[in-house]
Amino acid sequence: SKLDQVKGLSNDFYKMGALYDQLLFEFEKSVSNYNGFSIERARKRDDLQNKSLVISNALVNLRTSMKYKLIDQLTSFVNLDFVELSILNEEELINYASNMYDLYLICEARLKIQGLKQKDVDAFVSSLTLCALDYPMNKFHIELRKQASLLSMKAYADLNDFFISKLDVSMEAIGVNYPELLFEYNELKDIKPFDFNQVPDAEGSINDGEVHIIKHLAYDRDREFRMVVNGGNAIWGLSNKKDKIENCRPININDRVNILSRWIGDSGNYLMIQSVNASQPISYKVWITES
Repeated sequence: SKLDQVKGLSNDFYKMGALYDQLLFEFEKSVSNYNGFSIERARKRDDLQNKSLVISNALVNLRTSMKYKLIDQLTSFVNLDFVELSILNEEELINYASNMYDLYLICEARLKIQGLKQKDVDAFVSSLTLCALDYPMNKFHIELRKQASLLSMKAYADLNDFFISKLDVSMEAIGVNYPELLFEYNELKDIKPFDFNQVPDAEGSINDGEVHIIKHLAYDRDREFRMVVNGGNAIWGLSNKKDKIENCRPININDRVNILSRWIGDSGNYLMIQSVNASQPISYKVWITES
């Protein structure tokens, strides 16, 4: 081929392939370490987020009403809404809630005067305790995801640097004599983002906490799923059972999930979804790309 006639170019593409494989390897590790995820774990997190909102709203109301003798910690307190809390990882959420509890203790007397009920404080503390007790069991996989994510970013930087400093330069030189090859090369590099406005392969609504089957399809490790949800948080994934999602994934409001079957689990002929909060109606859309 024309490319084979250019000295060293085959080695450049071989090097590119090796860098890409390294990126894919690290990325797959970063998205595969969700072992042990379950609806129970998701609901504990969701409950902590909801209970945290009660306390944070009370702190914000207190800060707004204070005219004098301001408290430094309260002045600098950053209030997060439900969507912002959903973005936090487990460690960050627990730290946020723990710090907020410390602030509550400083402001306890004033908060009680403002109308904060002891039962709401007790419910918040209970929810925080349950999540904190769960955290050590999940920390190992969280750390694996963190490490793999850092290595993924390094692998991406290495690949991007190789394109800019080496392959792009070589292809620009080839383009002088073979402009059609340079055009095709640039077209292949220009990856278009997926259009989430196109017609989905499946969509629906959920208004309970039960497991719902989205689609029954023979497991394919290379099948690609894209999903969005509105109205609340959910877990979804693959299973061979009709009443339980065996290989679970979390998806929160405003998430745009793009994932392969093998990153979810090594089996499962049912694509399923379950709302985290049974009283929170949600809607979902799924796009499926066959391998």
